[in-house]
Amino acid sequence: MQGKVIIRGLNDCWVKTLNGDIHNVLLPNKKLSLLVGDQVDFSNDSGSLKVVNVYERQTEILKANANLEPELFAVNITQLAIVIAPNPAPDFLLLDSFLCAADRAGISTLLIINKSDLETHVSAELESYPVDKVIHISVKFDQNMSKLLGLLDNKASLLVGQSGVGKSSILNKIMGVEIQKIRALNKNQGTHTTSTSYLYSIDRSSDIVDTPGVRGFIPYFKEKSDISSSFAEIFTHASRCKFPNCLHADEPNCGVKDAIEKSQILPSRYKSYLHLLGLY
Repeated sequence: MQGKVIIRGLNDCWVKTLNGDIHNVLLPNKKLSLLVGDQVDFSNDSGSLKVVNVYERQTEILKANANLEPELFAVNITQLAIVIAPNPAPDFLLLDSFLCAADRAGISTLLIINKSDLETHVSAELESYPVDKVIHISVKFDQNMSKLLGLLDNKASLLVGQSGVGKSSILNKIMGVEIQKIRALNKNQGTHTTSTSYLYSIDRSSDIVDTPGVRGFIPYFKEKSDISSSFAEIFTHASRCKFPNCLHADEPNCGVKDAIEKSQILPSRYKSYLHLLGLY
């Protein structure tokens, strides 16, 4: 049988088949690199269902660990949906870090600005952010929720955002009973299941993956020079730098710093770039 992993545990996972059935499936070993969103084959082995094959992934989102080594964060995602709000104040470093990871993975980006009834001048700055699509919503007042569903249609979206922006409220509004059903599977397994990521099927062609507990995120870069190429506007103005190996920090005749002085690059974006540059 074939299905999609919706919860990943320590020794097992929950797999949803194409017809909607959900099965508890054992892993052949704990070290198997299996994440929520993976497509697998499983079969009956001595009375227990076990994973026998993991399909090649369409996409992989990588993060850096404490040693700046690559770690898988999410797989088979086609759209990164970042939730942000006027309150709490936006964490622009977290936002930029996720955008860099999406750029490295080659997936589209959707910026969801929640709590539109509380909008401030911050929203204007977010409008100029280099994302594929922006939507203003209010879960509280049911504003643009149907439009949001349209932007999630026929995609595998990864929903991320800092604490307090209303990510859980968005999920509850979209999924209703489904979210309680999936989380109940995890609860019933006790310590047997340790994953905090969940995959919900909006319909047969649209999935949304929730990854709660993301407080900090460092995108993985193989080379230090890859950082600037993940900031589209910095990469564009880098062509005007005097030195080809310019890192746009302390070098003279830097096209990027000149663009900042002319307000062609957002200061928050440049600040995030320098922060990531300092980590590597």
